[in-house]
Amino acid sequence: MSKKSSKRKSPSKPSEKPQVVASGGVLGSLLKKVGVSSDEKLLSKLNDDERQTLVELTGQLEQLIEANESANKEQIDAQNRIKSDIEQASKDSQEAKAKLQSLKIKEESLASQEKELLLKASELSTKEKSLLEQAANAKAGFALERQVSLESLKAEYQKVEEKIAQLDEERRQKELENLELLAKSESVVREQQDARFQEIKRKLQDDKDALDARQLELDRKVDKNDLLQAELEQKHAAHAAMKKQVIEECQREIQSEKLALQKQLELLEDYRNRDQKEIMNLTGRLRDYKELEREAKIKELGTPSGILQRIDELEKELKQARNKLKGRSEDSLEEELEHYKERVDDLEEELRDLKQEHDEVKLREGKYKLSVREKLELQKQKDLLEVSNAALTHSVEAVKSQLDDLVEKQQSQEAFKELTLMDRKYREPVAAQPVNSLKEFTEELQHRIAISTDVELYYELDLLRKFIAGLALSPLHVFQGISGTGKTSLVNAFAAAVGGEVTTVPVQAGWRDRDDLIGHYNAFEKRYYEKECLQGLYKAHTPSYEKRFNIILLDEMNLSRPEQYFAEFLSAMEQNEQKRKVVLMDSSVANPPKHFVEDRKLLLKTNTWFMGTANHDETTFEFADKTHDRAFILDLEKQVKPEGWSAQAKKRTVFDFESVDALFEKAQKNHKQLVLGMLKILTTSDFTKILERQFDIGWGNRLEAQALKFISVYKDCGGHEADALEHLLITRVLRKGKVLGRYDISIDKLKELKSALSKMFASVNGTGAKAIDIIQSEITRKEEGVY
Repeated sequence: MSKKSSKRKSPSKPSEKPQVVASGGVLGSLLKKVGVSSDEKLLSKLNDDERQTLVELTGQLEQLIEANESANKEQIDAQNRIKSDIEQASKDSQEAKAKLQSLKIKEESLASQEKELLLKASELSTKEKSLLEQAANAKAGFALERQVSLESLKAEYQKVEEKIAQLDEERRQKELENLELLAKSESVVREQQDARFQEIKRKLQDDKDALDARQLELDRKVDKNDLLQAELEQKHAAHAAMKKQVIEECQREIQSEKLALQKQLELLEDYRNRDQKEIMNLTGRLRDYKELEREAKIKELGTPSGILQRIDELEKELKQARNKLKGRSEDSLEEELEHYKERVDDLEEELRDLKQEHDEVKLREGKYKLSVREKLELQKQKDLLEVSNAALTHSVEAVKSQLDDLVEKQQSQEAFKELTLMDRKYREPVAAQPVNSLKEFTEELQHRIAISTDVELYYELDLLRKFIAGLALSPLHVFQGISGTGKTSLVNAFAAAVGGEVTTVPVQAGWRDRDDLIGHYNAFEKRYYEKECLQGLYKAHTPSYEKRFNIILLDEMNLSRPEQYFAEFLSAMEQNEQKRKVVLMDSSVANPPKHFVEDRKLLLKTNTWFMGTANHDETTFEFADKTHDRAFILDLEKQVKPEGWSAQAKKRTVFDFESVDALFEKAQKNHKQLVLGMLKILTTSDFTKILERQFDIGWGNRLEAQALKFISVYKDCGGHEADALEHLLITRVLRKGKVLGRYDISIDKLKELKSALSKMFASVNGTGAKAIDIIQSEITRKEEGVY
C-alpha cells in the first residue's frame, strides 16, 4: 500500500512544479499565437507527454496558419498579375486602334497619289494625241505646200515659155532691121533665161531643204513622243509596284495585329479557366470543413472541458472508495481490493480511452476552429475571385468587341479587291492596228515572233497557220511535245508579237476543283481570294485589254486532271458567246466589279484563250476524250531554221483582235461550201465506214462546226484545205487509245484503214502523207511485236 501511494504521489513533486509552469507559459503563448484561448487549470492537469503532444500540435497548427497566409499572399499576387494583364490588354487594344488609324491614313494618301498619277497619265495621253495630230497635220501640210510650190513653178515656167516666144517674135521682126542688134538681143535673152532657170532651180532646192528640215523636226518630235510614252509606262509600272508593296505591308500589319489580339484573348480565356478551377477547388474544401463540423457535434463528450470534468469525477470516486477502506478487515479488504484493482484497471483503461478520445476531440476542435477561419478566408477569396472573374469577363468582351470591329471593318471592304482595282487601273482604251489579211498577218507573224524575245525564235509557217486556225477552232489549246520544243515560248512569243497579254498559271499536282484555279470566297471575311487565273480573265474585259489577245497559260496542265479542276470551263465552252459564264458566288455582293454579270458571274470573253502545255511521263495524267474533243491539239517538234533565213525588223504594235475575229467569220462564209463538200466526202468514204465498223468511231456535230472554222481559216492563212483536214483527223482519231496503241486491232484492219484513208485524201486533192505514215508506223510496230 505504501509503495502504491508513493507511486501515485510521484507526479506532484515540488521539484517538477517550475517546469510545469514554464511549459504552461510557453504552451499558453503558442495557443494565443494561433488564436485559441488557454485554460490554466486545464493545462496544469496535463502531464509532460500530453503537454509535449499539445506543443507539437500547436506548432503544426502554426505551420498550417503560415502556409495559409502564404497561399493568401500568392492569391493576392495572382490577382495583381491578372489586373496588370488586363491593363496591358487595354493598352494593346489602344495601340491596335492607333495602328488601324495610321493604316487608314496611309490608304487615303495612296488613293490621293493614285489620283495624281492618273491625272498625269491623262495629261500625257492628251499631249500624245496632240503630237500625233500635229504630226498628221504636218504631213498633210507638207503635201499641200509641195503641191502649191509645184503649181507655182509650173506657172512661172509657162510664163517663161511665153516670154521666150514673144522674144522670138520680136527677134524675127527686127532681124531685117539690124542683125547685130538681133544677135545682141538673143544673147541677152539667153542670159536672162539661164539666170531665170538658175533662180528657179535654187528656189526648188531651198524648198526641198526646208521640207527635209521640217521632216527631221517631225521625226524628232515623234522620237520625243516615244520617249515620253516609255517614261509614262515606267512611271505606271513603278506606281503599281509601290502600291502593291504598300498594300501587302498593310495586309501583313493587319494580320499580325489580328493574331496578337487573338493570342491575348486566348491568354485571358486561360486565366479565366484557371480561376474557375481554383474557385471549384476552394468550394470543395468548404464542403469538407462543414462535414468535419457535423462529425464533431455527433460525439458524446463534445468539448475538452467535459472530458476533464469527467476525470475529476472519477478521482473523487476513487478518494471516496479509499475512505471506505479504512477500518475494514484484511480479508474483506483484500477481496474488495481485488475487486477495486479490477475496477481500477477498468477505470484506467476507460481513462486511457477517454484521454485518447480527448486528444482526438481536441485535435478536431483545433481543426474546427481552423476550418472556420479558413472558411471565412475562402469566402473572401471567393468574393475576390468573383470580382476578378467579372473584370476578366468584361475585358474579354471588350477584346471580342474590338476584334469584331476589326473584322467588320475588313468585311466592309470590297470583296473583289484586285478586280475593282483593275477597273480603275485599266480604264483607258489602247489604240490597236487592224488586220486586213490573214495570210499577210501569218507571214508577218513569223518575223515578229522571231524578234519578240532576246533569243531569235523560228517556227515553220505551216505551224503558225495551224496556230492561227486553232484560235478560231476552240478557246482551249493544248501544246504537246518533249521538253525544249518551244511550247511555252510559242505562247509568250505570240502574245509579245501581237501586243497581247499572258497570265501564267502553274498547275499543281492534287488540284481537284475550280477553286484551285480561280480562288474561293471567304464568308467570314467577306472577301474573295482572287488567283492569277481569275485576274487574267477579268483583265480581258477592261478597256485597256478588250481589243487585245488575252491568254491564260496553264503550265503543265496535266499534272492534275483537267476534267476535274477545269470542268466548269469545259462546259462553258459548249455554250454560245453570251452564255459562257462562270459562277463565282451563290449570291451577289455589295460593290461588285464593273464587268460582272448579275453581280456574281463572269463572262468568258471571245478574246481570251486557255493555252496549256503538256508532258507525258509517270507524273502526269492522260487527257480524257472530253478534253481532246473540245480542244485544239498541236504537237510541237524541234524547229530547224533554214540556212540564210533571217527575221525582218518590225515595229512593235498592238493588233486589233476584233479585226482578226471578223476575218475568221469572213473565211467561214467564203469557204463554207468547200468545207461542207469535204465533210460529205469524209462521211461517205470507206474510211469512215471502217472506223464505224471496226473501231466504233463516228463523227458528230462538233466535228462539223470545228472543221468549218479550222479549215476555212487555215486556207485563208495560205494553207491547203486537205492539210487542215489531215490535222483534224490526226488529233481526233489517229491518236493513242482511238486507233493507235490498241491490242484488239489487227494488222489487216490497219492496212485496210490505210488504203481507205489514201483514197479519201485523193478525193479531196490531198496526199495525207503524215496520217498515212502514222498508220504505217503502227503497222510496223505490230509486225515487229512492239507495243
